Amino acid sequence: MRLGGSLAGWMQREDRYPATAILLTASIVSNSSGMAEMVRYKQYEWSVQRWCRILQNYSGIALVAVENTDANVTSLLDAMRACRQPHEVVRAPKTRSCKGRGEMESILHARKTSLVLSRAERIVKITGRYVLPDLLGHLDGDWMALRQNALLPGMHGSVHCEIVGAHRSVFGSLFSHKTKLCHVEKVYEARFRAMANVPRDVPPGKFPSNNTVVKRLPPLSAEVLPAGRYKAHMWL
Repeated sequence: MRLGGSLAGWMQREDRYPATAILLTASIVSNSSGMAEMVRYKQYEWSVQRWCRILQNYSGIALVAVENTDANVTSLLDAMRACRQPHEVVRAPKTRSCKGRGEMESILHARKTSLVLSRAERIVKITGRYVLPDLLGHLDGDWMALRQNALLPGMHGSVHCEIVGAHRSVFGSLFSHKTKLCHVEKVYEARFRAMANVPRDVPPGKFPSNNTVVKRLPPLSAEVLPAGRYKAHMWL
């Protein structure tokens, strides 16, 4: 369900598409983290407001948020209204699928429902609580898919997926919910490797950074509001 937004400034011709859309995924009622709903509300509101300020300096980039837990999203709509660039808020049906399939189901629903996402040339999915001030400077190139840096201090070589990008031509295959795996990180990693023809025995941290199909981002500074008051910094 498309709950609201503004498409002012977009060309509505069928043969023209927005260059890039930032898609913030939100799960306000969390079943896994144990974090209070009020804290998560504050995190998402703060994140939307920060993204709006960052994007106002760029043209051709829109902002969309999708929520998938049936939570009240009035505050997200209010935060979005401050955006000068095109923006939308979408509600995806509450899913009973496991973490991996549930996220992909909500992303696919958002693309089918959102006017911005249905026309975007590229979509960059970001965990909605995070703000990445330097991300937009690394979206250039002819990549078909975008993955975040896999090896960072403290990650011990694990694969994370707070940032996943896709060109419109591979969106359906990269975000397909047809998988038996519940850990979304493993799903994305397997699909990245298949797209880029990277063998399974290549460690995540050795995934080629100059691959022209799947672009690997450098470590990016991320901001998050951990307790509704003070922002914290981390690396993604």
